[in-house]
Amino acid sequence: MATTTRRRAEPEPAPPPAAQEPTRPAHEIRLGRCKGVIWANHGENGPIYSTQLFRLYRPEGPDSTWQQSNSFSAQELLIVAEVAAVLRVDLRADADDARSRLVKVSKGDTDVSRILGWCIAVAPV
Repeated sequence: MATTTRRRAEPEPAPPPAAQEPTRPAHEIRLGRCKGVIWANHGENGPIYSTQLFRLYRPEGPDSTWQQSNSFSAQELLIVAEVAAVLRVDLRADADDARSRLVKVSKGDTDVSRILGWCIAVAPV
């Protein structure tokens, strides 16, 4: 009687990552050498926003290119605060826009995912 052995199928190698277009910020502002960006990430209940603040500088040298840092001098802190305030206004405007597109939750509504989505979307930023 002949016996056969079964071998597990070898997993196929993952395809090489497709060339993707670089992700761009949803919004970017610049005040002097301070820059602020808003990133929009897609969540289950709509976009989730995050921010970053940078200081732009160019090191000395003939072949130097512009670079960015996350540290700021004492003199730059007021400018950083202004950039952060503008980013906050932009985020609030996006939240107000999202709030205007929502359907109101009525009494007796049992669709939990819709209710939770509404609560998260109208939460103050």
